[in-house]
Amino acid sequence: ALLALVVTTVLTTPLSRLKRTGQKVAVVALMIVVVMVYSVLPFLMPAFNYSYLTALRTTFDPDA
Repeated sequence: ALLALVVTTVLTTPLSRLKRTGQKVAVVALMIVVVMVYSVLPFLMPAFNYSYLTALRTTFDPDA
């Protein structure tokens, strides 16, 4: 999650200096992807895989 904060902070500073709208859109899209991958998806993936995770069989070895 720290990487998402660093990437958005580093890319937000030069964002106002970009002249072309296409470049601004590309930078904002990159920031959204990075935030999704590193901050949001680790919490959402167990919810997406709920049926698979509940179907897993719990096994114990002799050492507990």
